[in-house]
Amino acid sequence: MGGEAGGGAGTAGGGPGGWYVEDHVVVRMGRGASIQALEADAEVVDDPEGIEPLFDDWYTVPVPKGIDAAEFAAVLEERPDVEVAELDGVFELLVAAPFYPNDPWWVGQKNNPNRQWHMHRIDLVDAWRRTVGTGVKVAVIDTGVTPGTLDGFCRLLVDEAEFYGSESSPPVESGPGSAADDDGHGSHVAGTIAQCGDNGRFGTGVAPDASIMPIDVFRPGSDGKQTATASDVARAMRWAIDHGARVINISAGFQGGSFHYIDKLIEEAWSEKIVIVAAAGNNGGAVFYPANHPKVIGVGATGFGDAWATYSSNGDGLDFVAPGGSQSSPVWQESPPLGGWVGMYGTSMAAPHVAGVVALMKSVYPNASVAQVYGALKCTALDINTPGWDSLTGWGLIQAAKALASLGQLVGSGKASCDLTMPGGADRVATVDTGLAQWTLWDGTVPLTVFTYGKAGDIPLMGDWDGDGVATPGLYRQSDGFVYLKNSSKAGNADVTFYFGRSGDIPVVGDFDGDGDDTVSVYRPSTGRFYIKNELKDGWAEYEFVFGRPGDIPFAGDWDGDGTDTVGLRRPSDGFVYLRNSNSAGWADHEFFYGRNGDVVFAGDWDGDGEDGVGVYRPSTGMVYLRNPLSSGNANIQFYIGKGVHPVAGAY
Repeated sequence: MGGEAGGGAGTAGGGPGGWYVEDHVVVRMGRGASIQALEADAEVVDDPEGIEPLFDDWYTVPVPKGIDAAEFAAVLEERPDVEVAELDGVFELLVAAPFYPNDPWWVGQKNNPNRQWHMHRIDLVDAWRRTVGTGVKVAVIDTGVTPGTLDGFCRLLVDEAEFYGSESSPPVESGPGSAADDDGHGSHVAGTIAQCGDNGRFGTGVAPDASIMPIDVFRPGSDGKQTATASDVARAMRWAIDHGARVINISAGFQGGSFHYIDKLIEEAWSEKIVIVAAAGNNGGAVFYPANHPKVIGVGATGFGDAWATYSSNGDGLDFVAPGGSQSSPVWQESPPLGGWVGMYGTSMAAPHVAGVVALMKSVYPNASVAQVYGALKCTALDINTPGWDSLTGWGLIQAAKALASLGQLVGSGKASCDLTMPGGADRVATVDTGLAQWTLWDGTVPLTVFTYGKAGDIPLMGDWDGDGVATPGLYRQSDGFVYLKNSSKAGNADVTFYFGRSGDIPVVGDFDGDGDDTVSVYRPSTGRFYIKNELKDGWAEYEFVFGRPGDIPFAGDWDGDGTDTVGLRRPSDGFVYLRNSNSAGWADHEFFYGRNGDVVFAGDWDGDGEDGVGVYRPSTGMVYLRNPLSSGNANIQFYIGKGVHPVAGAY
């Protein structure tokens, strides 16, 4: 973990390898030369009193106004009395995925209304295994942002600007400190998006490695109420678009209509794949503008119990809800103008939860369109009210890990909606990222749940281990032959553990005796021999037989619908599939060609008729191809599930 940059120094891009301080450079005078010679040269140094000793014979020298720090360092190095002149780089706190914060206001606080309960409501843990928002700029158009000293941000603020009553598009002020927060609202909002995490202090943000772009457009009126003009909001949006924001959060709104000039910027952001998130409003009535714009994600609020917050504006234009809290269970983040870590509530607090989730999504899939981001959020939102869209909660409560999985499917398939589910009673295809041990259970292209189970390199399995009619995860650790089975699809310890087979064996799952319980058998590639077990415990195989050739890829299924699974093989060298209707040596009962070289084979009941068919996963494209008849031909169902994953099928 890096150190914090000190001194409140500003930063700018373009330094060697990263950020650098732009108001001074670091100089070492040449042998025999004195710093006084530099102080006396008014043509080069315009603030000689600003030269300060660093240590030994090193000094910091202020950069003259209107000159870039890198250019100034180059000028100084040309002087014969200067040995070295270089930029002062900026260290940043570093956070990376997989990420599980150790911050005390987050850890174990799911049910504590006085801590970060809200961060536990939006499915973040498994999203953090993949990303923490690295590389994404999130513009916060608000009252400004002041970094805190109790926790702060992992990344330095970027492209700060202030727009208030300006008469042209340039900001009233820009650069470090120009968007300092004099209210506290904007700092709290920014904290929800990207508060630093895993530093052992207080809490965390949704996307702790994202970069916040603060844009201040608010000022207090004579009554003390913070307000901003629509024209200044438009100038701020223009600034955000021009300076590389990928997400824009507007925790504010206008009640009473829309503005053509803001509509134009919304359309431009949409075309540039920039996602705008806005708060729905707090009057319990109609959704405010711009949240009600069809190309803006309008966010309402939920409370501690994951139900609609009664203050949350609703109706047309509401897309999703996120934790907004209440007076008794607010959203907790750091806000220096308000005195440190404080609780606030409202749709202003709900919107940045969504903006943070979008930052996570954009970090992994930077070229995703706004429609694809919206489609992924819609496909995976937790329905907490009337099924489908409803006027109080929109499509539901956002779920980060599932939305991230869904976006990968949409980007890979080139679609903007997850429009395919498996037929009733059919098996489904799950995917496992074996490097992260992260499981995603899908219904066609709709992610149902995401969780972590096992270790990197484990072979994933899926079966009905307890005979309840529901398939759940399992693992085979090829290095030691141990099997780890769970009776529920969630993180946690194995319910059943036993040893079977040898190092290098390939596990084969099936109900080999027709009793309704799946078990784990193995295939030994070196000999082409199957070892069948009908119990989930240590011990010898109940019987064994040879089928196929060494090197064939084994699997199992109920090919004839008799309730008993039997073995099958796919020959990688020619793509032929060989299936037996009994677990014994002999010729194949079904023999046909299916798939391509390099495909991964598996089996399942793809149409719910009680008979299994064959499926293949193509790692080069991330597509699965499922066929119902046991014969050569085209797939009956095909869809994208992602590259670099391992498929497992079952009736979950």
